Amino acid sequence: MRIIKIVIVTLLIIGLMYLVLFTLGQRETIQSNKPQEFKEDRDAARRRNNAFNLILNSKRKLLKDLDWQYALIYFMARLGLLVIWGLPLLILSILGLIVSLNGVAIYITISAVLFAGLYFLTTGKAFNFSDFNEVLKIRIKNWVYGKSLHLVGDIEEIEKKALELKKSENQNVI
Repeated sequence: MRIIKIVIVTLLIIGLMYLVLFTLGQRETIQSNKPQEFKEDRDAARRRNNAFNLILNSKRKLLKDLDWQYALIYFMARLGLLVIWGLPLLILSILGLIVSLNGVAIYITISAVLFAGLYFLTTGKAFNFSDFNEVLKIRIKNWVYGKSLHLVGDIEEIEKKALELKKSENQNVI
């Protein structure tokens, strides 16, 4: 009877060892709630942070270039409107058709009436220079920033991710 108990205990111990050894590698580990960035090792986090910084710097440079392009194009559009208005005045004064300040005042009045008339014919609204200027500004912004609509949001998102990576790197050091 004692031998049977020893055999049963031995078989039970061998069965438990078999169960533990052969199922240990197949068991799923418990998933933590940490994001993937926190599970990376330090070198991977640094590489990822450097990539974020590179992308962030390129997007900041693109935004700076687009701001500069917008300012230049807006200035050139306003200068072009001034040239369209002032060049005929200069030509008329060179030809001797405008010789006094009274002639300049008449030219300015006529050009304002013609411009307001053309504006009314094309838009159907009364002329308002600030409205015209605002429409000009909006159209130039749409033209310059049209392909980069989400640039500012992308920059903020990348900055947030880079900050999270920096925090995770500091937590891994501690």
